[in-house]
Amino acid sequence: MALELIEKYFIEPIITGSGYNWVNTLVYAILLIFFGYIVFRAIRKLGIEIDSKFAMSVFPYILMASILRSLNDIGVFHTYLLVTPFAYIYAFAITFSCLVLSLILARRFKVSFHALFFSLGFVLAGIFFTQLKFQNLFAVGQILALDLLFFVLIFLPVWKASLWNKSALFAQMFDASSTFIAVAYYGFLEQHVLPNILFGFAGSVAIFFVAKFAVVLAFLWAVDSGVEDKNLRNFLKLIVFMLGIGQGFRDLLMVAAFA
Repeated sequence: MALELIEKYFIEPIITGSGYNWVNTLVYAILLIFFGYIVFRAIRKLGIEIDSKFAMSVFPYILMASILRSLNDIGVFHTYLLVTPFAYIYAFAITFSCLVLSLILARRFKVSFHALFFSLGFVLAGIFFTQLKFQNLFAVGQILALDLLFFVLIFLPVWKASLWNKSALFAQMFDASSTFIAVAYYGFLEQHVLPNILFGFAGSVAIFFVAKFAVVLAFLWAVDSGVEDKNLRNFLKLIVFMLGIGQGFRDLLMVAAFA
């Protein structure tokens, strides 16, 4: 019975590419929280401050993970290692290995590990980026135009929020923009459970903007109000940023790959 449930809710969605269901969504969310805590403890154990410099040095690895997923989706690669949840494990293994290597080299040569860590990620992302195909540049322009609008609105000095909060919110709106253009104009299907319920309830993909905006603001308020540890606050916001940029960039690349 247990094996049948595992096959139905976990193995079949991976093999068929059917996406998510309530069971694997809940399990993956729990695993994200659990391993997120482990990663946070490991980073702090290594003596790393989770600040803006660290966030910037992680950025190329977010793009790298999205590029790898996209290359698998468009058929350049053919491996289950780049399908959820394995894609996240694979990306984390590369990222954490580069982090440890950067720390070792930084201590050996007395230089900043942030620059080394960023450079390694930039090179890896660049190598994989060269394998991408861009056929639908108009769709890319549509997504980026929406992103520019959100960037201007979010980063206006009128909103007196921290750079961490603004970046986390923008990342999620970037994801919403990519999803909206892909689903509303180019026939792509949303694979996640909750967005599909929202789309069906509202009758429009545009509800994703409102939902993302409200949920992220509520989350940021809860983190700022309830978490005293600055490093943990920043880490939680970094996770929100990573999920938004990662999924949004993947969707952008997918739309760009098909005319």
